[in-house]
Amino acid sequence: MTITNSAGRAAGDDNRTGARASDPLAPSTAHVSAALSDFASSFSNGEFFADRVSPVILVDKKDDGFFKFARKDSTTELSNRVGVRGSLNEATIESAQGSYECLGYGLKGPVSRATQAVEDPAVNLKQRTSANIMNRNLLSREIRVATQITTSGNWDATATTAATAVWSNQTTGVPLTDIHTALEAIPAAGEESLKIGICALEVFNDLRAHPQIRDLHGDGQGQISSAVLAEYLGLDELLVSDAQKNTANTGAALSISRVWLATVFAIVRVPKQLLDTNQQMFSATFRRKIAGASDGILVREWHEPDEGTEGTDMLAVSHEDDEVIIQDVSGHLLTSVRS
Repeated sequence: MTITNSAGRAAGDDNRTGARASDPLAPSTAHVSAALSDFASSFSNGEFFADRVSPVILVDKKDDGFFKFARKDSTTELSNRVGVRGSLNEATIESAQGSYECLGYGLKGPVSRATQAVEDPAVNLKQRTSANIMNRNLLSREIRVATQITTSGNWDATATTAATAVWSNQTTGVPLTDIHTALEAIPAAGEESLKIGICALEVFNDLRAHPQIRDLHGDGQGQISSAVLAEYLGLDELLVSDAQKNTANTGAALSISRVWLATVFAIVRVPKQLLDTNQQMFSATFRRKIAGASDGILVREWHEPDEGTEGTDMLAVSHEDDEVIIQDVSGHLLTSVRS
């Protein structure tokens, strides 16, 4: 005896004639037979701070050099007392040369014309593909800058120290003391330089819950914002990152971690404005100027007529960058702030 369901099909039968398309941009995945065809769910990442802590300097050449003048020129006193017939001492200038080499970065994404013809409003694959490419490029840059700044080996030995104890320990941890000690070790700079702190969300939560900070804030004043905390810590700005990255191999289950390490707290000097040649900063990004590109970011679109029944539109975003450590003492890295 054959058991049939309400539609008259044999139980276990499948009315599909082929396997579901694996191409996420295939026509069959761009339309859903449902009333909510104008709705779709998606994920977005946290805010990115790479441009803030490693400012972009547009350059004409793919690789070149730049001058680096010594700190001792601005901090070493020279005897300038002159006798009646004495000779003036010479104030020499010591310099070295740094260099950069811009490397190419970019991604592209296809959107078939056949898919666009049947997609629902909420899908808008062309716009979604463009946003996806841009986000992945920005994520890649954020990871590079975060790795550069949170790696202790990239700092001068005098510009990185371990916290007295983890800041989550409200008895032995002394974050306010640790950060103020770090600030005292950073070379002085004029009013055109900012001291910017950056940390992961977990570190920020430890800080604003700590008695050293709560005592400054007072009881009954509510949660402490990043702007208020920056003021308490003696910083011009505090950037709190909740950005995440997937560290799993392709095809494996998601393995999510923070882009900015949740075990460190970094302070970097950043110019208020990139106006002249005398800049004091920890890191800078040299980006090659590209004809037709806004701020060195080239966005392109072209059509591939031989792909698919109606051809395929290709979208691409690319740039050429080199993130360079300019002064490895212009800031401070506190390590072991969390276990």
